[in-house]
Amino acid sequence: MIFHSLDFAAFFLVVVAIYWRLPHAAQNLLLLAASYVFYGWVHPWFVLIMLASTTVDYWAGQRMEDDAANKRWYLGASLAVNLGMLGAFKYFNFFVENVRDVLGAKDDSVRMEVFCTTEETTEIETLVRSIRPEPAVHTPAVDRRAPSPA
Repeated sequence: MIFHSLDFAAFFLVVVAIYWRLPHAAQNLLLLAASYVFYGWVHPWFVLIMLASTTVDYWAGQRMEDDAANKRWYLGASLAVNLGMLGAFKYFNFFVENVRDVLGAKDDSVRMEVFCTTEETTEIETLVRSIRPEPAVHTPAVDRRAPSPA
């Protein structure tokens, strides 16, 4: 689901309408459930990533409240897990492609194709090519003048 779709508009209106009719504690649960539905709409397995992040953050928050002496450690653990997931899922391909380019490797088999379907990948590649076209092949100039008399 993307923000500029009719699906999102309908989803948003339903969530807002329900939200204002609920007591505060239920509002928070509704927002949590709506977040999971939103992120899992196209790729349901995204819910697993969000569930892992939510679980770690909830655990870290509870531990920070119970063990005030080690607040920084729990905050660091939460940040490490969340930034680790961000790095793995967002920047893995970028890192692999740059290492491959630096090493001069031609093998394109190491990729993490988790976010885009084939159609979405094709659309993205088409968009990138329209913005940054392939370099033109250099052909030597042809002299079209008439040959000079010798």
